[in-house]
Amino acid sequence: MNNDSVIDLNAAWRLLRVLKDQTPDEAGTRRAGDADSGAITLTPEGGWTIRAASPTTEAVALLDRLAPAMAAPGRRYVVAQIAQSLDGRTATARGCADRISGDADHQRLHQLRASVDAVVIGAGTALADSPQLTVRVVEGEQPQRVVLDRSRRLPPSHPLLADPVAPAIRLVATAAAGDDSNTLAVPGMAPSAVLDRLAACGLTRVLIEGGGNTVSRFLCSGCLDRLHLVVAPVLIGRGPAGLDLPPIDGMDQALRPSCRQHQLGDDVLFDLDLRAGKSSERG
Repeated sequence: MNNDSVIDLNAAWRLLRVLKDQTPDEAGTRRAGDADSGAITLTPEGGWTIRAASPTTEAVALLDRLAPAMAAPGRRYVVAQIAQSLDGRTATARGCADRISGDADHQRLHQLRASVDAVVIGAGTALADSPQLTVRVVEGEQPQRVVLDRSRRLPPSHPLLADPVAPAIRLVATAAAGDDSNTLAVPGMAPSAVLDRLAACGLTRVLIEGGGNTVSRFLCSGCLDRLHLVVAPVLIGRGPAGLDLPPIDGMDQALRPSCRQHQLGDDVLFDLDLRAGKSSERG
């Protein structure tokens, strides 16, 4: 290894962006960089190795949390994310959720958006927060925005639907006369059916961004490969919970996914690998 060559946070992000839509070889592997400044290899499962360079601690953390989301093009991968307070709230009782977490987590979220094909929210989140769901604070491609609007709660004038350049896809339970090309019916709206519908549109790498009820549904259905759960050092009190899962009888039924922790300024990211999806007893 050439110790004079260092891959920092920005260099690691540039390499990941090159790899994102690169055609893999017969083994499903993709490569970027060169022998002098550092070459990265990405496996179909999101594993990575670097040769001829030393990644910084920050670069290693970035690669660990984002490389899996950049699994080989066409391969289904679903990651969800929640930012919550120490007491497990995602907003105040009046619905204020303005930047619970800090700037470092804000950057992580935009990098995560740029790593996927589509970013999905529920109609409640769209109505309460009217999020842009775009990539603004990092370099990267804009994902397709998707709103789950089972009963057509969003008015046609909502910014996500009325955007003349890149309107969101709206998924509804039943088709209706006059639906435009961006409104697609998914009978039942089960998470697996939603993902199948998006895959039919070529959107296989998906971020479930919110809100808590939508993330909880996808988690309970077993459709998530990964969950980014960010905890900010703030106490909110009464308000919507980050996750709302069915009750269990004993701790032996609790989901105990593999977990890595990353410090993001004052916030802590719990990067949960759900692919095993098995409960285990406390050791």
